[in-house]
Amino acid sequence: MRLGKEQLERSDAASSDGRPRPVSAADLLVRLVGTSEAAPTKRRTVQEIVDEQDADADVVQAGRCCTVVFLPLFLAALLLGALLGVGLTSGRGQDLKGVPRAVLFIVEGFKGRTFDELLEGQRLPHIRRMLLQQHGVYAACASLRDARCARAALAVDEATGEPFVSAGAGLASILTGVSPRRHRVLNDSRASYGAFAATSLQFPSVALRVTRAGGRAAAIGGPRLLNGLNASTGQCSVPGLLDAECAGAGAAAAAAAAPAPARAPDATAGDAPPAMSCLHQRSCNLFRRVLTLTSGRGGSEERQFTHELTELFGAPGDEGQEAGNSFDNSLLIFNFNALALRAGDPALPDFTYEPGSLEYAAQAFLTDSLIGQVLALVQQRARFRKENWLVVGTSNHGGAGKSFGRFGDEDELVPFFLATYTTNSRGYRRLRPLTQPVTHLDAAPTILQWLGLAPYAADTTAAGTTDDDDASAPQETRLDGVPQGVCGSGFSPKDCVAEGQ
Repeated sequence: MRLGKEQLERSDAASSDGRPRPVSAADLLVRLVGTSEAAPTKRRTVQEIVDEQDADADVVQAGRCCTVVFLPLFLAALLLGALLGVGLTSGRGQDLKGVPRAVLFIVEGFKGRTFDELLEGQRLPHIRRMLLQQHGVYAACASLRDARCARAALAVDEATGEPFVSAGAGLASILTGVSPRRHRVLNDSRASYGAFAATSLQFPSVALRVTRAGGRAAAIGGPRLLNGLNASTGQCSVPGLLDAECAGAGAAAAAAAAPAPARAPDATAGDAPPAMSCLHQRSCNLFRRVLTLTSGRGGSEERQFTHELTELFGAPGDEGQEAGNSFDNSLLIFNFNALALRAGDPALPDFTYEPGSLEYAAQAFLTDSLIGQVLALVQQRARFRKENWLVVGTSNHGGAGKSFGRFGDEDELVPFFLATYTTNSRGYRRLRPLTQPVTHLDAAPTILQWLGLAPYAADTTAAGTTDDDDASAPQETRLDGVPQGVCGSGFSPKDCVAEGQ
């Protein structure tokens, strides 16, 4: 973040002659009673700061001596060096293209309005720093009626016809990019999750799409995303969406056609959703599958997450570690469910979805710190390993009090943010503003476009797709969500040009 104007003026005044300026009595008086301009200044939002920095970068002051005289000479030298480089490397300049990768953060139960308040109040420091430094974009949400807010897709009660918000339906919408009307996951029952095994044939998850294209997907998360343990019985009986998908015929065929490392040798695609072991390490759609703990009160879940992150990426700064060198995942899915679990825990009466809940804000701060660990490793890989990363974050629902489901805007408003870590000198690509309306359905299409995968594969040769993939295009229609923010794929990412340029 840049220094403010007042900070720069004070710094210039203090060091204009190279020596510290003595403090006068007038200075002391001003410091004690304040300046004459007592009118409060409006605090700028994160998006306003990013927009101002982008505008400053676009300003070109013409007519200077250095610009007219030295710039052409400098450009000529660069051109000569580039020609020599091409000649010496025999045209191997194509190796400079980065490898596209994506991270999807799903923070269950993160209320969109509360996210906006915590972000602007600097209580989500890692997400805020990413948006500022990487010039990201996010769905601002100043009030419940703000049209800029991102929303969750609604399920419809088949008996009454009334819309409602469901945790499982929200997760399925994020993973597939289609509404509950199409993926048929309406609630958190085993039967509803089982329906996804059938609808996945036409609307597969983003993880299965990556696997089918020959890439690798990894997921670290809790129940609902993966098969989980029942706290009362200790049995692996809580169904997960990604594991339920592996029971479908479409997933079985995709796994059989995928490269051998992309599926587990002991995975049984025909198993019912809860039949897959909670300790299963791979599945038809995940090269690496890690179920996190859900007890959530002693910090063990956070410690496990850090351990699994190290196993996945390798230790920070250790470029020679085997785990880091063997990393070849195109998509990472991180699922954090502590906000939703603790908000629904009757033993925690003060932990609610309300904006004034200090316990909720504290858990959000802790989740932000876990996200910060991932971002630090992503930034390192983009810088040293020629990888172009897209970061997408959202939630499946909000809430009111200690519950959710039928509270309208309180349930529907969710966060949605994007940023990039790329191989260019700036370390990021400029994104375009979000297209209204924004929903969490936009997460999967945005990731698919960045990775260059159908049905958003602009360059089929670069994306690694074949004619067989094109043949199945009519069956896999366009999704309900739309790609947001990015311009092109991560193979050769480009800056988005602002309107009026």
